Amino acid sequence: MIREFATGVRTLLHGFGLWRTRPGLMMLGLIPAIIAVLILAAALIPLVIGMPSVSAWLTPFAEGWIEPWKGLLRAAVGFVVVAAALALASVVFSALTLTIGDPFYQRIWHAVEVDLGDAPPPTAAASGPRSARGCVSWCSAS
Repeated sequence: MIREFATGVRTLLHGFGLWRTRPGLMMLGLIPAIIAVLILAAALIPLVIGMPSVSAWLTPFAEGWIEPWKGLLRAAVGFVVVAAALALASVVFSALTLTIGDPFYQRIWHAVEVDLGDAPPPTAAASGPRSARGCVSWCSAS
């Protein structure tokens, strides 16, 4: 068990060394996250900008209220909507990044395998996205 732990630590240190010698691979891994942030920002920024209209649309019953209470209610509703949107965006970010990043991560994986001298045959790297391969293998097992 100790030997396996030491092997794991050596592999981890070798991975950090690979990042030091091939920083382009780390930058390639950041591209999907940047794309996901831009997509989510494109959805969240208009929501925040249009929040007064959205909160007014959500609270039509408050039209007859006196101003401090109407403003406080609409501000609270706006805050809750933005907080919920941010919570949803934080969950969606991971899934979106992994979905966008699959081809990038496969390229990183292949480059690391080539560097380590254990490159797979060319047909294995070009056999399509993992999700498509997973669906094919799941359907063939059924």
